Amino acid sequence: MSISVVPVVITPTEVDIIKWIDKKCFPNDINSLNFDGVYWWFAYDGDKPVAYAGTIYFPNNNAFLSRAGVLPGWRGMGLHRRLVRARERAAKARGYTRTVTYTSPENVVSSNNLIRFGYKLYTPPYKWGLVNGLYWERVLVRDTSDDIQIDDLPTAS
Repeated sequence: MSISVVPVVITPTEVDIIKWIDKKCFPNDINSLNFDGVYWWFAYDGDKPVAYAGTIYFPNNNAFLSRAGVLPGWRGMGLHRRLVRARERAAKARGYTRTVTYTSPENVVSSNNLIRFGYKLYTPPYKWGLVNGLYWERVLVRDTSDDIQIDDLPTAS
């Protein structure tokens, strides 16, 4: 099995794929996905999308790692970690110095992945995601060894 993680240009087909994966990952969640200004990534198993993740770049030099989902049959393979790393590299390539995100208190796997990557809990000025969410931040250190070209990245929808 060869799994690739790549940025995608959002078309109506990709929107439908994200919504389908999201419903499979979070069947009881009524959270509506935001597609405005989000840069999306897919993990493909061959040509089948099996995971997604988004990033929003804010003018205050913060990159928000937005919603992500990995289909149940592909969990435990490190895809969430690969999607986090890909989005961090893209943020660094754009000159961003900080990533922020949040997790639900029940999502121990994602929280542990973030801790493994050096994310720290913080208290935002206001809770912009889940009211009871855990908010995470990480200062990005510039490492030219894993640079990607900005021209290789798609634009937001």
